[in-house]
Amino acid sequence: MDCRDYVIHITLEKMKDKLLYTNLLIILQNFENLWNMYSISGGLLYRSETKKSAKIFLEIFNKVADKHPAIRNTKELHINSTDSTEHIDSVNQFLKEWTEGDEKFPIPSTELGISDNEKSRYILQSIFMCLSACLLCKVQLEYNPILCKSSGESSFHQNNVKWNERFSWQISDQVDKLFLNKLSESETVVIIGDIRKSQDLITYSSSPDAYRSNMVFYIEKVRKIILDNNGVFDRFTGDGFICYFNAYLSQMFRKNLYQTVIDVCVKIQKESKPYFGQWQQNLQKIPQDSIGLSIGIDSGIMTFLYDRMMFAVGTPAVWATRMCTAGNAGDIIINNIPHAKISNGNYAYSFDEVFSSTKTGEQFKAFRLKYE
Repeated sequence: MDCRDYVIHITLEKMKDKLLYTNLLIILQNFENLWNMYSISGGLLYRSETKKSAKIFLEIFNKVADKHPAIRNTKELHINSTDSTEHIDSVNQFLKEWTEGDEKFPIPSTELGISDNEKSRYILQSIFMCLSACLLCKVQLEYNPILCKSSGESSFHQNNVKWNERFSWQISDQVDKLFLNKLSESETVVIIGDIRKSQDLITYSSSPDAYRSNMVFYIEKVRKIILDNNGVFDRFTGDGFICYFNAYLSQMFRKNLYQTVIDVCVKIQKESKPYFGQWQQNLQKIPQDSIGLSIGIDSGIMTFLYDRMMFAVGTPAVWATRMCTAGNAGDIIINNIPHAKISNGNYAYSFDEVFSSTKTGEQFKAFRLKYE
């Protein structure tokens, strides 16, 4: 082989290497994108596609490693300072077994409180980033993509999945024990909604699916109003909901606590009335009493706890329930303390007195907001 042929041969080999590196980089990016969605969904989205992509990644990675073994070296990839292939080989073996088996996540966790998903995410994200950086150097693109990873991704993901439907998106990643303690130390307004004659919506519905779809749509509408106004949506109760507005949160968002509470409740009622009117058009029988939402409100100190799900405990929740029970469809019933704060706060609202009693016969006076 003369000199010219040798140069051509070397050039062709470099072109082949570059093509192989480029192919691996694209497959790596494809696997990473699918993995991120798979991991964030807790293993529910794109399971077969993610495993298939991992299988292709392993195939082309091994082809590159056969020609250039340094790509398996953690020191070469800047994953750590160990001049070894054990880490990459071990992870690739986990991935291979995962693509061929039924395990939900590839890398098992042996640490207490760390899930297989978290462990897999932590290990893979360093490989995704370091291997991508290495391959970008090899292919020498004119414009390089931005590479970034954070050790906080796991906790951020956990918080967003855990709290996304309870807190507004602006703060769902900030919720922790300290945050819940702040809520517990501040005044909380408890709002409880209950659909009057909801049993008729079930009994005389044209189909179970019609009831389900209508109720899901309604609760999502209510949840959106609450979260858009920085409230805390506790849960759907089967025929209503429980939510909270807190002084600490109001201060964070520079909102007036009681003004927000009244605005939210009025908005929910004004959107509920036409919705239930439309819903009734498909019932086999319409009850004599009105179908609609009763809202009960009380305020005070609530204790917010977390043990795999959020618990909010306090007397205001009990009295908000009693206020709700005292109301009819379309009513907003307010207990004494929040009524006094609204009345003394120069709000442009007026009330009617309501008299009712608890299940044990204890009588009480409450106040019906006049909002029409």
